[in-house]
Amino acid sequence: MKLITAVIPVILFLYGFFPLAAQIRFDPQIKWRSIESEHFAIHYPERQDSLARAVLSKSELYYAILTGVFHYQPKGKVNIVLDTSSDIVFGAATPFPNNTAYLNPNAPAIGFGHYDDWMNLLISHELTHSVDIDKMGGFPAALRFILGRLYFPGGLGPQWLTEGLATYFETALTGSGRTISPYHDMILRMAFLENRVNSPDRNTIFLTRWPGGNSAYVYGQSFYHYIAETYGEKALIKLRERYSSNFLPFRISEAVRAATGSSLRTVYRDWKRTMTERYNQQVAEIRQQPITASRQLTQIGYNNWSPEWSNDGKVIYFISGDPDKHTEIRSVDVLTGEQQRIKKVNVFNTQITYLSAEEHETLFYTRLEWERSYTLRNDIHALNLTTGKTESITHSLRASDPAVHPSGDRVVYITTNAGQTDLWLHDLRTGERKLLFRGGSKRLFFTPAWSPKGNRIALSVWEEGGYRDIWLLDIPGNRFQPLLKDKAWDYSPCWSPDGRYIVFSSDRTGVFNLFAYDLETHRVQQVTNVLGGAFDPAISPDGKKIAFVNYSAYGFDIHVMNWKKTEPLHSFKAFFGSNFPRLPIFTYGYSDSLSNKVYPGNSVKALADTSFSSSRRYGPVKTLLPRFYIPFTSIDEKGMVIGAMTMGMDVLARHRYLLTLQYGIQSNRPGYSFQYINNSFYPILFLSISNISILRDQTVLDNAGLSRRYWDRRQEFRTEVTLPFLKIDTAHLITLGLSFQRYSPSFELSPVETNPYFEGNLNFYHLQYFYSSARQYPRSISAVEGMTLNFLFQRYTSKLTSDLTFYQLLGKFELFAQIPGLPRHVMYVKGSGGRNDLRSIHKIANAPETFLRGYVATTWRDNLLTGTVEYRFPLLEIERSTPILPIFLKRMHGSLFGDHARFYDILDRYRRRSSFGLELRLDMAVGYLLNIRTRLGVAFPAGDKKPSLFFRIES
Repeated sequence: MKLITAVIPVILFLYGFFPLAAQIRFDPQIKWRSIESEHFAIHYPERQDSLARAVLSKSELYYAILTGVFHYQPKGKVNIVLDTSSDIVFGAATPFPNNTAYLNPNAPAIGFGHYDDWMNLLISHELTHSVDIDKMGGFPAALRFILGRLYFPGGLGPQWLTEGLATYFETALTGSGRTISPYHDMILRMAFLENRVNSPDRNTIFLTRWPGGNSAYVYGQSFYHYIAETYGEKALIKLRERYSSNFLPFRISEAVRAATGSSLRTVYRDWKRTMTERYNQQVAEIRQQPITASRQLTQIGYNNWSPEWSNDGKVIYFISGDPDKHTEIRSVDVLTGEQQRIKKVNVFNTQITYLSAEEHETLFYTRLEWERSYTLRNDIHALNLTTGKTESITHSLRASDPAVHPSGDRVVYITTNAGQTDLWLHDLRTGERKLLFRGGSKRLFFTPAWSPKGNRIALSVWEEGGYRDIWLLDIPGNRFQPLLKDKAWDYSPCWSPDGRYIVFSSDRTGVFNLFAYDLETHRVQQVTNVLGGAFDPAISPDGKKIAFVNYSAYGFDIHVMNWKKTEPLHSFKAFFGSNFPRLPIFTYGYSDSLSNKVYPGNSVKALADTSFSSSRRYGPVKTLLPRFYIPFTSIDEKGMVIGAMTMGMDVLARHRYLLTLQYGIQSNRPGYSFQYINNSFYPILFLSISNISILRDQTVLDNAGLSRRYWDRRQEFRTEVTLPFLKIDTAHLITLGLSFQRYSPSFELSPVETNPYFEGNLNFYHLQYFYSSARQYPRSISAVEGMTLNFLFQRYTSKLTSDLTFYQLLGKFELFAQIPGLPRHVMYVKGSGGRNDLRSIHKIANAPETFLRGYVATTWRDNLLTGTVEYRFPLLEIERSTPILPIFLKRMHGSLFGDHARFYDILDRYRRRSSFGLELRLDMAVGYLLNIRTRLGVAFPAGDKKPSLFFRIES
């Protein structure tokens, strides 16, 4: 059956938004509850009632503000899913099929900027999406009235259109967040300074050059802020209204012109000119003091962080997020700059810590891994650098940021649960744990560091109200208090070897720099003055050098500098625990108007007025009902077919279905197809029922003697259970299924015609195993390492009333290997084979066919062996959108290939086929949503066959 629709963007939307929401799955063991307020229904794990009510109160507040600003109120209640099971900061919103925001209450990383209450950022950002994308007018509104919740043009286009707006409003609504973040300011400042400013078409989540997908947020919020400053905030709303109401989507410049009177190109050029002036002024003020001299040890860019000195001061260990490789712990020689790869690790926003003992050297790090195939959890691991062995220190504790005691017998770390952090002390000899301090929801802990004597701990602490300061914990006296308390944000403390200084990163000058707190004189010294930003300080064992992370327009790299304590750039007297005001050197790259904005209703009273329903067990029915339908036309063996398709998913993705109903006007025959997935249990359940006409390849004579393509009718019932065993680097899937299929002719054949296709019952069970360790990285042209295995056994048996009885066993493996010294160059080897005892001259729908480039596919029997070798190579990094069509071109690459196959065809003839050739591949994102790969090639079959061209499209 072929679906035909006149609304192409609908298809893009179905491929873009529905799969995004459908990928969200939760552990079936979690028990969920629901509470409703006037405009929201929140669904949350049990025992999180207080957090859910707090989120609902804040959501009602921001909903009232946003619906007033946008002059629009979504129909029906907005759903909020509160997921506390993952240790990754996560937020997402989708209007399809239900208007739903997904919130993960973990404290955001440094890139989110300042916040008085971090949940406000998450809620205000995602609710902006819920209101903005849901709003539309004109033809899209009429289409929704007719077809339901199907077409959302506001969600189509480069992601800066939506993410930039939500980031702007997270600041406009909270007075904090990324629009006035020194981190975002840093990214833009260095892009302008080093002439790497993105064109607007690059500000999409598909960009791989730094800052990657974050460009949609960084550039989007800045551009929207410029429009609001220049044309007024009403221009933002008008821009979105016009864009979301167009008959055709993707008309960005037309919407910008309607809001500002100028084209997108003109306004973006004016934004660049304005930002250039602002950053030139910033840089001039920075250069009033000498720029810190440092030596760059890595030239990787992207993400490299948490430097740690070896005991002899000759080597620095760090975490490397190379875009061409797996995240790994590396070492770099301080003198030569030579790097060594220590271990591949899955680490996210956490530090490593080094221990040197007589018998071994050990690195403690945080490993992020899937638990029960559903949730991502952090735990502390220890890597013995002498033996290379890894030991798990914690198990399912959601622990991160380890810091090992100088004696080597204890480690302190932070645990996270439902947005709350606690500080723990772990005895490495006995495994006993001791709670040092409970943070709660109004105090969050980060990056602890032991003093050289092991009697004190310095750490970065966030407190409600927008404070992020360095605190000092005195273990013997059990005293815990801040060194500084101000609106500057202080990160990543480390100790000098003599225990006198605590060096940390701070944005108190408007630029991230390193500062040193003298515990004897209580003076604060500015250690660095950089153009980009300085982070993650680590002092050498002799106290003369500081390793740190330095930011450039290419990302973060490891630097090292000399430290002369007697020659600070600035020195200020501080009083222990007292207020330390921000230095008035300059503001960020924006005016202060947005951070001082106050919307009506932003008050404690508005929060207190929220009323709630009683808590109840989660029920999927309300959000599972179909929200739209798509009419279509198709054909069957006699002519036109009309039909409609719909799909649905509850907000927890426990149930998903796709339903198609159709009717043949000339054949007077109904048809249907229903597919259903149940994620409420482990394993995953799948069910499919269908009764449709199938068009075959071969031409036959009908009873009137006319030549026509053959059709038959397929009735099918199929059910499967799948057991996933998922890790970040590997995946195992085991599937067991039953299938009952009945094929019957859709029209009568000529008496002289032999039916080339089998008609009757084909009933079988199957068992499949899939394994993958293949890995692809941001700039890879394909998987570059690892392998895949796939085995399938099918048994067609009379015990299931099958008219044909046979078995077939299929197997396939793939190997990927990156060529040393040539990033993104890959050798690929594939082998497949099979065996069956099929004895039929009829073509069997389920019998596999051979696919060799340069040959027509052929059905095989008995034995099959195929092999492929490819050399894959990059050609061009494009990463630009087409001028007219909404297509983001990613990269072009190619392959030299050789294919070979040996098999028997259905007439028992032995075949050997070989070919070689060249293939060019183009990766793109159609509509900024659907990943597509086009493949154009020429194959040279062995023997006398002529070369043949082929073209394929893969999604």
